[in-house]
Amino acid sequence: SGESIIDGLSEMVLRNPTLIVTRGELGPDPVVAVWLFDGEAHGYDLIGYFSVELTENDDRLIQRMEYIEELPDSGRLTVETPDRVDLPEWDDWSINEEG
Repeated sequence: SGESIIDGLSEMVLRNPTLIVTRGELGPDPVVAVWLFDGEAHGYDLIGYFSVELTENDDRLIQRMEYIEELPDSGRLTVETPDRVDLPEWDDWSINEEG
C-alpha cells in the first residue's frame, strides 16, 4: 500500500541519514537508485535500487516498489550519480558541531 511504502522509506532514511536517491533505468524499465555517502571516499556508493511498477491507466501511478540490493552484472543499469553537494545540509552542520 502507499502507506507501507512511505513507512518503509521513512525507516530507511532514519537508519541511513546520508541516503539519497536518483533516477535510473534497468533496460527499458524505470528504477530508483539508492546511494549512501562514504565519508572516507568523499563520495556516494550505490547500494541498491528500487524497481517500480506503474499502473496501466493514464495517471501512471506507482503500484508497487521493491528494493533490490544485488546490482546487475551487465551494463543494463544506467543511473544518475549524485555529487558531494547533494549531501543534506544538516550533515555539514553535525560535522562542525562534533569538532
